Amino acid sequence: MFSFSGYHDPTVKQFYGDEVLELIKLDRKAEYNSDLFRSLAYVFLAALALWFFLKGKIKENLVIIVLGILIVFDLVGVSQRYVNNDDFVAKRRMTQPFQETPVHQEILKDKDVFRVFNQVEGFEGAGTSYFHQAISGYHAAKPAGMEDLFYFHIAQGNIKVLNMLNVKYVVQQDEEGNQYPALNPDANGNAWFIERLKEVKNANDELLGLKDFDEKKEALVNTEVFPTINQFNFKVDSTASIELTDYKPNHLTYQSKNDKMGVAVFSEMYYAPGWNTYIDGKLTDHFKVNYVLRALKVPAGEHTIEFKFEPPVIEKGSTITLASSILLGLIIIGGIGFSFWRSRKEEEQKPS
Repeated sequence: MFSFSGYHDPTVKQFYGDEVLELIKLDRKAEYNSDLFRSLAYVFLAALALWFFLKGKIKENLVIIVLGILIVFDLVGVSQRYVNNDDFVAKRRMTQPFQETPVHQEILKDKDVFRVFNQVEGFEGAGTSYFHQAISGYHAAKPAGMEDLFYFHIAQGNIKVLNMLNVKYVVQQDEEGNQYPALNPDANGNAWFIERLKEVKNANDELLGLKDFDEKKEALVNTEVFPTINQFNFKVDSTASIELTDYKPNHLTYQSKNDKMGVAVFSEMYYAPGWNTYIDGKLTDHFKVNYVLRALKVPAGEHTIEFKFEPPVIEKGSTITLASSILLGLIIIGGIGFSFWRSRKEEEQKPS
């Protein structure tokens, strides 16, 4: 009565021929018949249980139990087509999804803060991100700016971009297929002072300009977004220094020393919503350079620079949570107090 045809059958026939298409239809028919006879069997058993009940052969409780068992078996049988033992893994595999290799062990000996790029995995692999700070991260959704950098520059072999991203190790593969960590001695570090800002007019020029620029002495700033940034003069001397002294994902601390006012670039992604900058505890503004990185105008002298992730939504949420907790506590205390007061009042009203 049914043709067992599908919407994509013409495409299957075009690529694989009539024979394969007929086999697929036979599979569909076998699956249909299997479900049909299975359903009929459950219907027959349920009807049989109800017939015995109507004839007074079994009691109400027993027929309910029988029908319940039939329903459970039916649901479990269908559910296992979608979720079964093959969909579950051991807890150990979930907590340790990647195995530590000699390459990871070698890199982990270095206790500095840096990034790793695995040429073998490319931009999509998550194994490197599990053990190290990697440019690609562990999630399938990537920051658009970093993705642009990869396809426009890193994939094209632009070492300058790896330097500004503080990629200290590049995992490569030898002729025999063995991986090894290659040290990049030219990585810029976590932060550095620059000698000049180079003005570009839009994001496209900023991205393409990273091909031919001196990543250690200059930075590209998009004056379409930051029109006033390139209007101050600054200098950097050979003794100027800036270093990362404390690292947390949501709080980074640097110590700077510069005889004159300067501009420092930080090898961290620029993300305006939530990230605040402080110089010696005073809130200040930072801006974006080199398409994805942060930069900051640093006064002369020695300073403590901090980046803190303080999104307003977290602060508002914490305030609402605190207020709700206080209100709930007052309601509970009030309820308990009212119960005691009511009990005492009832005791006083009882006739002596």
